[in-house]
Amino acid sequence: MIYELRTYTLIPGKQGEYLKLNSEIGRPTRGQKYGALEGSWTTEFGTLNQFVTLWSYADLIERERLRTELQKNEVWSRDYVPRILPILLAQENKILSAQLPLSQRPTAPTSTSSAPIAPRSARPTSGLTTSKRSCPCARSTRRTSAFFRLRSPS
Repeated sequence: MIYELRTYTLIPGKQGEYLKLNSEIGRPTRGQKYGALEGSWTTEFGTLNQFVTLWSYADLIERERLRTELQKNEVWSRDYVPRILPILLAQENKILSAQLPLSQRPTAPTSTSSAPIAPRSARPTSGLTTSKRSCPCARSTRRTSAFFRLRSPS
């Protein structure tokens, strides 16, 4: 099993247009016939204006065969690709070899303890102080995390 991680970087302000085209033409046309969609995401931190998908294939030969078939699909090549190309700035594809199948990946432990999320080895360095605040990404409001901030000059 191989996975293909595809990242499309879109023109700022065009993500909504891309998502609409993808949901109305791209996904219905492609379905699961040309590779299995494992997930799709948009970015909110880091590099913005990106749409990321993860596809799975039995192997590289299967991927090449299915991609060739997809290019022969008239709706895909005539109605979808020409409409998304003008709003793309870049595309990056990565072929990933699975080290652990997605269906067997470990789940994140759930905890309701009020212990800090930061590892014990994380210690503030000189000139930094810690402040305990609710972690916005925590599932429980009882969780806290150590946030570091510079000391105000006295």
